[in-house]
Amino acid sequence: MDLFADLEGSFKPFFADWSPDGEYLVFAHDGKLFTNRPDGTDQREIPDAPQGVSFATYSPDGSQLALFLFSGGDRGLYLMPADGGPAEEIINITEVLGNNIGYSFNMPWSPSGHFVALNFFLGNQGELFAADLLGGTLINLTQTPEHSEFGAHWAPDGEHLVFASSSSEDGEIYLVGLDGFPPENLTNHPATDWSPRFSPDGQRISFGYRIDDEADVYVMDADG
Repeated sequence: MDLFADLEGSFKPFFADWSPDGEYLVFAHDGKLFTNRPDGTDQREIPDAPQGVSFATYSPDGSQLALFLFSGGDRGLYLMPADGGPAEEIINITEVLGNNIGYSFNMPWSPSGHFVALNFFLGNQGELFAADLLGGTLINLTQTPEHSEFGAHWAPDGEHLVFASSSSEDGEIYLVGLDGFPPENLTNHPATDWSPRFSPDGQRISFGYRIDDEADVYVMDADG
């Protein structure tokens, strides 16, 4: 089902986030913010959303939206009520990282609701950040300019993330915490690993695996 068939414009949304209750999807289109039901009905524009929204994700309790704005060359992380209302800038990302950054396509909230993970390309390399929504700071969790990190997913404890990294010719899975310690390599074999996801109890991690023309999904313990 094409949820966006009736939208005007040459570019259709390619990212949408589920509300925690599963009733709505939120998405950005032409710098504006919309929701609709999974069957494509009840499409509406969210009032008072700032212009220039590129991506939006729901908070764990569904009461707020995190917004990534790209407007006039400036990039910023904002919060606003999920049903509309004034948006508050939490971090001016351009002031922190400069202008040479790309979009953040992945913006998962931590289970606690205190952090949002962000993937940015700084030049040609991806880095993984955690945005502290209470302190208004941006924490670089990887600091590996020679690698590219992507596809982060929070552990149920809200203190760790698992992600894929092109740290060699092949992608590998890593674990990193908010405690400042370097990322821990969880996989190490001649294949490309991607899209890691924690199990609900945090004890296991699933991930995609590809070598040559063969692909599969594997499960491993959370400590590798």
